[in-house]
Amino acid sequence: MKIATAIQYFKLALRMKVYRHPFTNFRIGLHFLLIRINILLKTKKLTISPPNIVFSLTSRCNKTCDFCHYITELNSPEHKEDELSYDSFVEILDSEGCPSVGRICLYGGEPLLNKDFFKILAEAKKRKFLTSIVTNGLLITKYKSELQESNLDLMTVSYYPEDVEKIKPSLVNISKYIPINLSYVVSNNRIDEIEKFLIYARDINAAMVTIENLRENGITSEESLKENEQLKSQRVHLTENYSKHFILRWSGFNKIDTVNLKTSCVDFWDTIFVNAKGQISPCCQYPLNSYFGDIKKKSSSVNSLEMLKLRDQISSNQAPKNCEGCHYLYAKDPLYKS
Repeated sequence: MKIATAIQYFKLALRMKVYRHPFTNFRIGLHFLLIRINILLKTKKLTISPPNIVFSLTSRCNKTCDFCHYITELNSPEHKEDELSYDSFVEILDSEGCPSVGRICLYGGEPLLNKDFFKILAEAKKRKFLTSIVTNGLLITKYKSELQESNLDLMTVSYYPEDVEKIKPSLVNISKYIPINLSYVVSNNRIDEIEKFLIYARDINAAMVTIENLRENGITSEESLKENEQLKSQRVHLTENYSKHFILRWSGFNKIDTVNLKTSCVDFWDTIFVNAKGQISPCCQYPLNSYFGDIKKKSSSVNSLEMLKLRDQISSNQAPKNCEGCHYLYAKDPLYKS
């Protein structure tokens, strides 16, 4: 990591006011360190729960993006009960499989559609978790006052060219209270939009920017970006011109030849995804109908047979079936910790 980038992360930490709870944040840092040791040792069975817990608050969404990996499941009758209540959230936090310190990300669908969103966020803050949200931004104007007063640590907003101008004033305002991570999914059809996206991120005072490669879902006509010299050159050029304004993170492009590459995704060790029923999933890219087990018990969640098998496959340089085609599979450290 370059010194300039390290300074940007330090400034972000100050904006998140990590100094307010030094002992808790020391425990969080220690938790992350212990998990990293587990990853280096290729430990299959975890002695502590992953420090990142992502809650799917709802399967409802107010956008229908054909490139979304949940496109066939969002807003469907099959998942109408996938709505996390405040009481269920508290019950999960008190369970054996949930870490007592770490980071909680509120996810969806569109999490701001959940009527208990701000109660859930307040409970997470009361327990001194680092908190974040992933949102498409369409409801931030409606809830601008509540967000400003929420003490949310990080807000990841997805960039959609058709929506960005109408939410821009609210983003500029909210960025004074909450660090914003602006995220953009790029594809073969969106290469020309990347610099416009970076200019927009600068204009709204984003603290962080994440450029993610699209993962093909069999429905969209868009294609993932494959690594080539032109894309590498563009990445270097844009990074040099814009990284002084914010932390700039690229997920990387798909590798054309993966024969000699090593699977290195760490998500099966350091993150757990939980739905309204308390079931878990190893990754946000997995379909909603693949959730299993029960977070209340480690033996059926973080150390279930399914999770042990997935960690073994990654450690053995094998690509699990649901991971095929994912650009994070060979990344040194995935960037979807939003």
